[in-house]
Formats: sequence, C-alpha cells, structure tokens
Amino acid sequence: SINRVNIDMVCSGTAEVTTPVYGTSTGEIDMYKCRVDVIDNDTDYTVGLAYLSYSGADEFENNILHVTNNTNVALGIWLNATVGETTVFRTMYNHFHILSSGGLAYSARLVNVRCTWNSQFDDIITADGYVSSGTITMVSSEDDGDLTLSGNLTDGTNASTPADIKSAVDLKHSNSLDHTQNSLPANKTAH
Repeated sequence: SINRVNIDMVCSGTAEVTTPVYGTSTGEIDMYKCRVDVIDNDTDYTVGLAYLSYSGADEFENNILHVTNNTNVALGIWLNATVGETTVFRTMYNHFHILSSGGLAYSARLVNVRCTWNSQFDDIITADGYVSSGTITMVSSEDDGDLTLSGNLTDGTNASTPADIKSAVDLKHSNSLDHTQNSLPANKTAH
C-alpha cells in the first residue's frame, strides 16, 4: 500500500498514456492520504490511476487526485479487464479534479462490462462526467452542492422515490438537495 505520499508528474513529449499508478495482472494497490498531481498536455491520455487487464480489489481512500491534459483526454481512473477477469475499484472520501481546457475531462473510463467502480463520498470535479461500459455504484458529489445516489436511500425500509424519502427522513438542511433522478426537498428548520 502507498501511504502519505506526494506524487507530482509534469511530462511532455509524444506518448499514448501518462500515469503514475499502473496495475496489471493480480495483486493490490491501495492508496491512503496521498496527493497525486499529473500534468501532460502532449500525450493522448493523461491518467491518474490505470488498472488494465487487472483482477485485484483495490482501495483509494482520503486522497487528492489532480489530472490535467489541456489538448487531449484527462482521466481520473481508467479500468479494463481481460476476458475471464474482473476489475473492481473502490474509492472513498477522495477529491478528484480532472481538467482539460481543449480536450475531454472524465472522472473515469470503464472499458468493458467486467469493470466496477464503487465511489463512496468522493468529491468529483470534471467537465465531461464519465465513460462507462461497466458498473458504477455511487454515493458521491459530481457537482458542487449535489449528491449523486445510484441506489436506494434506506432507513430500515427501502425508500427510493422522492416522496418516500421525504416522508421517511426528516432532513434538516438549509438548501434543497437536487439531482436529475433524486430530488430531496429539505426542511428549513432552525437549530
């Protein structure tokens, strides 16, 4: 595992991919409380974390990930799995800031159906969302002030519609929490 490490990469020159973390085959690459900054405007893909043909179960927790490629594609996470293998990647409590002023900026790319990204309470800043042929399960913020929930909100019973959630949960928050599929009107109650 990698703990409390700062990784600063500034690259140039022609390349297909630039990435500081590259997992293949089997094993584990766990990262905790690290800062990863990757800048490469010349490569086709600038990637924070790449797991290609990989069958490990990894965790990325309490990290800061900044990826910049201002001419082509910037990716936070790139997952791929070979036939017969699965790639499962779990992220928790991270900050992802993926930038590309002249290209595309994705939080993740899941190449095929054998890839899974489980994102729990990550702060994700990216202009173009994600590209996925795999499975993404998420309780994270893809936009400031919004919470993306890919499953149900449960408080002892499944409550998946806004009306069910409103009646099941007494939210005390100063604003309304909105998402295109989940809208949680909050009660404005003084404490």
